[in-house]
Amino acid sequence: MVDTAKFYLQLLKSILEGNQPDHSRNGIYLISAGSVIWDDLYESIAKALLKRSVVRDDSVMLASGETRQQMAEALGIPASSVEAKISGK
Repeated sequence: MVDTAKFYLQLLKSILEGNQPDHSRNGIYLISAGSVIWDDLYESIAKALLKRSVVRDDSVMLASGETRQQMAEALGIPASSVEAKISGK
């Protein structure tokens, strides 16, 4: 809980100083005071997307090299850091 509070204090301080902290397209932050079980999170998202007919099946797999490159370009980061950026490692 303290780590989460520290994050939000640092975020607020950064905003008040006129900085533009990195965030998702919708300004969402996924903050956890403990471990996040990424596989469970991704599986839940896949099931929800299947339920809404956004995807054809709910299987979750590692992104291919080509997909990682596309993610890197979309995020504006090197392909080698995609995994850390999307998994919180």
